[in-house]
Amino acid sequence: MRLKRAIILAYLLTASQPVAAADGSTGYGHGMVDGSCGLWISRHELYYPLAKAWVRGYVSAISTHSKTPILRKTDTAAIDMWIDNYCRLYPLHRIEQAAAFLVLELETPPAPTTDGRGSL
Repeated sequence: MRLKRAIILAYLLTASQPVAAADGSTGYGHGMVDGSCGLWISRHELYYPLAKAWVRGYVSAISTHSKTPILRKTDTAAIDMWIDNYCRLYPLHRIEQAAAFLVLELETPPAPTTDGRGSL
């Protein structure tokens, strides 16, 4: 539960931060991967490889500092497919949001089946 709160807090603190321009005006930046899920789905030739690497690095970093190594439950193809599916449903969300929700899903234990052995 603490890790979930930390992930959400980290997202909220870094997803949209004020930045100062050279002329002294301020605006808002969204971090290294400044793009929407719509841009992810469009497979933009410059953005997509960077975004994939960022998502994989984000999930790896969280897994490294997690009590349960979440990467044991998945692989890079599954991560990419999960983000694809999320982004198709929510094209206006940011990639940072998709990655945070992926981590939350990987940390959630599978629901037990009716026979009590857990999900597949």
